[in-house]
Amino acid sequence: MEDLRGRIRRAARQMRGSNQRLAVYMRDHYTELQMMPINKLAKRAGVSQSTVFRFSQSLGYSGYPELKMQLSLQLHQHQKSSKKFEIEPGEDPKAINTKLASRYKVVVDETSRMLDEKLVAKTVDALAWADQIVIYGAGASAVAAESLAIKLTRIGCLAVATHDLHVAMMRVVTAKPKTLFIVISNWGQTRSVLDLLQELKKREMVRVVLTARANSKAARLASWTLLTQDVGEAHSRAAATTSLVSQLYTIDLLMFDYVAQHYEETIRVIGQTTTAMKRFQTKK
Repeated sequence: MEDLRGRIRRAARQMRGSNQRLAVYMRDHYTELQMMPINKLAKRAGVSQSTVFRFSQSLGYSGYPELKMQLSLQLHQHQKSSKKFEIEPGEDPKAINTKLASRYKVVVDETSRMLDEKLVAKTVDALAWADQIVIYGAGASAVAAESLAIKLTRIGCLAVATHDLHVAMMRVVTAKPKTLFIVISNWGQTRSVLDLLQELKKREMVRVVLTARANSKAARLASWTLLTQDVGEAHSRAAATTSLVSQLYTIDLLMFDYVAQHYEETIRVIGQTTTAMKRFQTKK
């Protein structure tokens, strides 16, 4: 299947007039487009913004934002397959800043687009149903697990997070019937994650999995799955970037949806916790 860059090259050969000028500019400045707004592109190519919009539609996209998002995604996928490391030797701060900003934008856009809103709503209902919420994340996913536990506690839910499999298993054994388990795993193949989910399934506990791999073993062991996104982590990386951003975005979406559905109660609790923390911080 022809990728976006190939379609732009073909348009530069076959189109005429303003569409050809635009296609030629996009062909010659391909990697710059992911950070270029429509008005800047139109000005540099010497065409109108409406021409950019119609050109994007002619390539099969709803408009320029979707085209740009697909372009960024393809660039990151190419980097993922062709580079062992995510940072070049001697790369300057400006280039790193641009690369990181683009990567974050792509992963948020993709996470937002791919999340199943019905399953998000189902998870929010489960949060309200549960008497206790246990969240497990190993490795970098432990950061997301801890963030979710803190946010849930802030709005009055009884939530705990752990990255220790032994502690998680003790939570399983002692769990009351209305305990919700949330397991966060980017790849969905970690041995500890699978051991925990298998035990939860055997005990018929409600288990929600956040993972970027819809066909992973963890996803198959879940009661249901919230699909996060990984748009290009390097094989050898200094730290998780896109996967963690996607997990944190999903967590914030759950929190905001929960607040919207239980507005009066959560606002009251947030007010109480804010007041208590201020007293604690100012106490001498």
